[in-house]
Amino acid sequence: MLVGPEPLRGQGAWWQRTLRWVSRFRQDPGTANLQMYAPLVERIVSQRASLRRLTDDELTRRWTGSISIALDHDDDLVSFLGLASEVARRRLGLEPFEVQLLAAASMLRGRVVDMATGEGKTLVGFLVSAGLAAAGRRVHVLSANDYLAGRDAGAGASLFSPFGLTCNAVIDWMDDVERAEAYRSDIVYATVHQVGFDLLRDCQRVPGTRGLVPDLDAAVVDEIDAVLLDDAMVPLVIAGEADPQPEETSLAQIIADLTDDEHYQVEGDRRSVAFTEAGLARVEAALGIDDLYAQEHVDLLTAAHVALHAHALVERDVHYLVTDGRVQLVNDARGRVADRQRWPDGLHAAIERNEGLEVTGQAEILDQVLVETAASNSRATMGGMRRSLNS
Repeated sequence: MLVGPEPLRGQGAWWQRTLRWVSRFRQDPGTANLQMYAPLVERIVSQRASLRRLTDDELTRRWTGSISIALDHDDDLVSFLGLASEVARRRLGLEPFEVQLLAAASMLRGRVVDMATGEGKTLVGFLVSAGLAAAGRRVHVLSANDYLAGRDAGAGASLFSPFGLTCNAVIDWMDDVERAEAYRSDIVYATVHQVGFDLLRDCQRVPGTRGLVPDLDAAVVDEIDAVLLDDAMVPLVIAGEADPQPEETSLAQIIADLTDDEHYQVEGDRRSVAFTEAGLARVEAALGIDDLYAQEHVDLLTAAHVALHAHALVERDVHYLVTDGRVQLVNDARGRVADRQRWPDGLHAAIERNEGLEVTGQAEILDQVLVETAASNSRATMGGMRRSLNS
């Protein structure tokens, strides 16, 4: 359930209270009652105030010897967030507001939190990550891109270190040795693509070989809509080289000469396309075969449909760009070039043929995973904590 901002005190006009009650009764997103956490937030603020008079050494000693906490116990939660708030004020120059403490407490209790722009999600993420790690969890913070992962890992280290927690980021340019070292940290910042592809690579290793990614445990998901909605539309795929078929080159020209509506028909949503009887007959005649659907021509049939898809549905400067003689995919959700990504099942090679470029190789899918599946293998937060079974 999404948790939207709600006053800790004060109920507003009577009609607002009534509307909020009706929405909560219907269990609409963003209508969870946060008043249950108001006493906790007040205790956290009071705890933080009592720590302000302590020196840095005294503050460190206050935590020493009590590393293990149970976040489902109110006293432990209050003690940790009060101490973490004071550390954040001293180390980061950021003192969490009540709404940030409310968000952190809610997330550490298993809720998805929806925070408005400017309410300080990054600091809340630091508090939640530290809390989960201090409770003995292995934490992955899934960021929107490599820049944010590196930036937040560097900024959060000052908050994590007083609790004896290590922090690192997994960035695209790292080799396996650096990645393995980063993954051994208590808190790891990375994009879901970095973790997902490393998981796929681990699955391709020889049995008994040590993988990069440790057992998944807890994930703090920053920008949950981008990670679990936008990115989840396309699976993460690890591919190898497949042998090209000689007929595929001639198919590109054959399909290019076909006419819309006469030889093929595109569905209204422009997500699928199919040959008409006339189009199928023309392809068969051009290839010199009688029945494209015969068992011995199944690979050729597949290649023909891939070539038709590339011709009729994929648009240059919309779905892909041609830069320096290379086809680069465009991320539909973000409008940016998707680095080092290729279309599978021969589609990328078909586009290269259509553009008159050198075919860089046919991709054969070796393994794949959905982004949402990968993220949901752990407990996810920010927005929130999603509980599921480990795979």
